[in-house]
Amino acid sequence: MYEMTLPFTPGVPPAEMIARLSELFTNAHQQAYGYHRDDPIDLVSLRLRALSSTGTIKFQDLAEKLRRIEPRRESIDEHRDAYFGPKIGSLKTPIGHRLDIEGPRRDQ
Repeated sequence: MYEMTLPFTPGVPPAEMIARLSELFTNAHQQAYGYHRDDPIDLVSLRLRALSSTGTIKFQDLAEKLRRIEPRRESIDEHRDAYFGPKIGSLKTPIGHRLDIEGPRRDQ
């Protein structure tokens, strides 16, 4: 198993993306290890950097705008089992809404 970080050139048509990623990995593996194999390749993570000019925006303003689109639920009525490691094990855990998470506060 090999994991490699590879730069990806923008502008690759979607139909060619898998072949291009495979080519990038194969070439990088050949350069790093002196050989390559034709085994299947798994994409295990993807990093994305996106830039946008938004002027000034605060997390609190964005959350308020989203709340108008998706009103906050009054109570959490959904649960699922979540595993918290060998010391705690699985617990029935409430599922929170993404808008229930607040951003960092400067007053604390």
